Amino acid sequence: MVPWALVYAVNILAIFVCSLYMFYALEGSYKTLGLIPLLMGALMSVGYTLVVFFIVEQKQVRRNSDFPTSIGTARAAPNGYAASGD
Repeated sequence: MVPWALVYAVNILAIFVCSLYMFYALEGSYKTLGLIPLLMGALMSVGYTLVVFFIVEQKQVRRNSDFPTSIGTARAAPNGYAASGD
């Protein structure tokens, strides 16, 4: 199994290194082009962090819920009818 968090972290780190290299290597007003990968990396890191928090929250909600987690485990509703909408 691939550790996707590590792959994304290396990707963002490479983007930040690219930005630093652009700040160092370019001259004059071209140094402002280094802001593009810097902003891109910052937005990606914020986005990935929000996705991780969403996934963790969904796993916690699923663990604490009373809903069936797979097909065929539906229980009868309190009124005697099937809870799965049949």
